[in-house]
Amino acid sequence: MEDLAMKKVFVLLAIVSFAISGMAANETDYAIFNGKAYFCEHAKVLFNKIRLHWEDGTDLTIPLKEVDTYSVDGRIFNRLPLLCKKGEVKQSVFLELVAQRNGLKLYRYCTMDDSLVYRYFSMNDSPGACLMDNTGSTGIYVVYNKDNEFHLCVDKENMQTVLPFFHLDVI
Repeated sequence: MEDLAMKKVFVLLAIVSFAISGMAANETDYAIFNGKAYFCEHAKVLFNKIRLHWEDGTDLTIPLKEVDTYSVDGRIFNRLPLLCKKGEVKQSVFLELVAQRNGLKLYRYCTMDDSLVYRYFSMNDSPGACLMDNTGSTGIYVVYNKDNEFHLCVDKENMQTVLPFFHLDVI
């Protein structure tokens, strides 16, 4: 049952990706929930909800717990399971899609307050090191495959090869 749901989400994400690539000149914010994509003029993520705004003044506010994917200002966030070092799922969280290559996707887990990333995991529980990429963004970096299944965590041992694979500089 969960496999079918994941396949539906993957197909929906693929459709949204193609739609967005067709609108590359005009970045459009969107949110996917209840199996539907809602494109809008502007989206704003609040503490536990997302507000979608259209040109005609219409607003729609959705609890984040009901959202599968959203995009704000060209940045895409997908709800995926965040694993601890032991391979157990801590919870599902929004991970920012940083790069894609050869069927693999690099995601960053970060919060508005980067210190929360450190507090979220105990020292021995973190899936990887908290790293900074060449854009100055800090977070825990993880790689998922094309089926949105966990592949690996980026840590201090593998970052010298993983980040350049996704065309990110190691600093």
